[in-house]
Amino acid sequence: MDRARPLTPARRASRRAAHRAVLASHSGPQAEMFDRREAAALTGAAIGLQGQATRAEIRRVARRSSRLVLYYDRLWEDNDTWEPFAIAGREHLDAALARGRGVIFVPSHFGRYRWVPLALLELRLPVTLLVDERNHGLITADVDARIDAMHHHLRPDIFDTVESGDPSALWQLARALKGGSVTVMFADGNSGIDGQASPRGAQVVPFLGQSIFVRPGIGALAATTDATVVPVFCHERRDGPPILRFDPPIYRGPDERRSVYRERVMLELFATLEREILAQPWLWEEWWILPRWLAAAPVFPEISAPPPRRFSVTLPGLVGRRLCLPRDDIWALRGASGPEIWSFASGEVVRGEAELADLLRAAEERRPAGAWLRERPSIEPARRTLEGALDAGLVALLR
Repeated sequence: MDRARPLTPARRASRRAAHRAVLASHSGPQAEMFDRREAAALTGAAIGLQGQATRAEIRRVARRSSRLVLYYDRLWEDNDTWEPFAIAGREHLDAALARGRGVIFVPSHFGRYRWVPLALLELRLPVTLLVDERNHGLITADVDARIDAMHHHLRPDIFDTVESGDPSALWQLARALKGGSVTVMFADGNSGIDGQASPRGAQVVPFLGQSIFVRPGIGALAATTDATVVPVFCHERRDGPPILRFDPPIYRGPDERRSVYRERVMLELFATLEREILAQPWLWEEWWILPRWLAAAPVFPEISAPPPRRFSVTLPGLVGRRLCLPRDDIWALRGASGPEIWSFASGEVVRGEAELADLLRAAEERRPAGAWLRERPSIEPARRTLEGALDAGLVALLR
């Protein structure tokens, strides 16, 4: 790893200002928007992290990842506090360049991914970035302005973009590689317009315990050009500059068919991304969109019928019993018009009563059943809610 430079006072101040913006987002006029973003992120995190994290951890991941976008927005706005990356895996970068077949750098929407093209430009590498149609003009103008303001020593033609919706996009990227430019293509930029992954022309890969549709463009470009694929990840440090890490290169074996290599590239990229997500799930920005990539209904543990209830739901009968959740797929979420109870296994809203949502949250925390019932404004309706949830298998009781 390159020697880490200490943070300057200006960069520390920029980080503190970004953190204050995140804290302010918990209240005020933006709070509702961030709550909706958090609820959307929770659906993906609940599907992707089941069995890997507790419910409390999953809720924290959804909250942190949904607001981390704002944190990086604020850092991105401040050119004066640009933090050059410390480089890890430089040997992988050098090996890929030395191979001489062109290099496809593959970051993901993870950590400070927005700075990856600028970091490559700082390494004097001509960059061609694949961007979606909606953001094409904005990103091109933004990066060009930053080059003028911060990297004026770079030649003007060192950065270019290709629009992902252009039918000739693959040809343009191949031409850029042949001309000596490296390309940047996001592994998880596979969702098309409005986040909906299309099965047409897609490859199905395993990811976070599910099967998802992905765009195979990275693999297709690598197979067509014989370029080297290098996964790239950004990581944070509290007391030092962020880390840009180059992973071991992926390239075609001497006897490997191009069609096999094309599919293997995508499998390896998503396996690598899954590893990084499970290590630091709050750094992944795309939780909200994961459900739209699914190639089938989400996989959850098989749901068995609840055992018949053999006791009366009364305050004396609940003594010593704690609430718990017998199913991983049932979640209480905040909807646009109030609480919603979702079954992710079926993709349906089960019920939407506020009292049932409160009961499920109490069951997540394994609170005493009797205490929950006594806290209700009206005990009899709450008792019927608990009784119905027990009989439906939405909650269970532990001694």
